[in-house]
Amino acid sequence: FVTRAVALMIDIVLITVAILAINALLGLPVAFFTGINLNNCAQTTDPRAIAKAACTAVNLIWVGVALLASPIYFITLFATIGQTIGKAVMGVRVVRMDGRAMTFKSGAVRWLGYFVSVIPFGLGFFWVIVDSRRQGFHDRMADTSVIYAWRATGSERLVARARMFFSKRRPELPYSPPSDSAD
Repeated sequence: FVTRAVALMIDIVLITVAILAINALLGLPVAFFTGINLNNCAQTTDPRAIAKAACTAVNLIWVGVALLASPIYFITLFATIGQTIGKAVMGVRVVRMDGRAMTFKSGAVRWLGYFVSVIPFGLGFFWVIVDSRRQGFHDRMADTSVIYAWRATGSERLVARARMFFSKRRPELPYSPPSDSAD
């Protein structure tokens, strides 16, 4: 549960940063070239029609980006590589229960299932704690499961190197055989 929750938080932060970056990329050129302050569009008293049109256009684009960023991010990454960036960082992957590759349809169903999981006070996310296959409501809807995806081969080599490093640095203790006397 914790791994999945941290992965989702990483994804939410990435989506938020992307939305804010796109908003800045749209707004800064408009503000620079026209002198229109897009932060105060609702309170603008600028009589120019271009100011109102620019504010409306940028705000509509920003709302569209904000509404589409999450589904595009999740559905595309689920369908193409089976994991979002947050899931990759946490070492988990989404797989279909029938063993076939994820599709855009199953990714869309899983993404829509997030809303179903949130509706009953987040119970759909917490359900992974009690479910024997660790499926949340969104997993059950899309017939998917989350599995660990890290390969341990690289970690084994790292652990072996760390053991060698620390075994060389350990001070030698003088050997004293155990005494047979019972004092």
